[in-house]
Amino acid sequence: MKKGTLFCIIAAVGFGILPTIQNELILHGIPRVSCILYSNACMLAGGLAACRQKGLRAALPAGEALRLGVIGLMGMGLTPLLLTGAFAYIPVGTATVIHFLYPTVVTVGSAVLFRNRMGPAALAAIALSIAGMACISLPGGAGGGSGTGYLLALASSFTYAFYIMGPALLGTGELPLPVSLVSMAGGNVVIFLTAALCTGGLALPDSLGMWLLVLCYCGMMAGCYALLSCGIRLIGPVDASFSTLVEPVTSVVCSTMVYGDPLTALSLLGFGLIFGSVWLNGRG
Repeated sequence: MKKGTLFCIIAAVGFGILPTIQNELILHGIPRVSCILYSNACMLAGGLAACRQKGLRAALPAGEALRLGVIGLMGMGLTPLLLTGAFAYIPVGTATVIHFLYPTVVTVGSAVLFRNRMGPAALAAIALSIAGMACISLPGGAGGGSGTGYLLALASSFTYAFYIMGPALLGTGELPLPVSLVSMAGGNVVIFLTAALCTGGLALPDSLGMWLLVLCYCGMMAGCYALLSCGIRLIGPVDASFSTLVEPVTSVVCSTMVYGDPLTALSLLGFGLIFGSVWLNGRG
């Protein structure tokens, strides 16, 4: 297995667990805006520390910093905001599965924007991924709930697809990862701190247990984004996006274990189709 693929799979498992942790934070009084603020603050601190350790200059020209800020806002800001918004309407695992239409968006977008060829294996992988997510999302699978939740989760797939393709699209892929992380996370810290102060959405944990959960959430989020970014650089956006298809499986299992959401034969069939799409894409 390629090192980049392994990085993406490890990140995907972490990202699959994170929605359940974030939903617990929200249920215990930590607003969505605060969750995103804290995770980006952690990533900003990690990026600055890495820049200092490697002797890198974190400051960038305004144009480059702005491009990275847009990429960070779409992937590390709007994506979790939209996805957690869907949790109020549909099960956590179902929302994450709908969000995972983004590998298909990335594949089609790359073909249109970068003229990447889609061979038979890639087309079959797309078909299997859509079929697998349909199985999990249908009423007989793990689905149910309001159409608003499905729309929010679907919107998050497009913002995340932009995050995956953004470095190649906007020409920021050659910058050192810690430098990129500082600009991406730093922009989100400014935006979401302002939003939290203006909306009253800034809240601190009220117990040691919640502090530990927040720290766990922030640390996992930072590590997952770092691993995913490394994976994208090593294997490209299309292969990286399909390598992360283990995330919805992890998310549905976590949601089932914590909240008792249904796990049916149709869901298991969906899992098999998703893994099949990953295998096919690896052969493409």
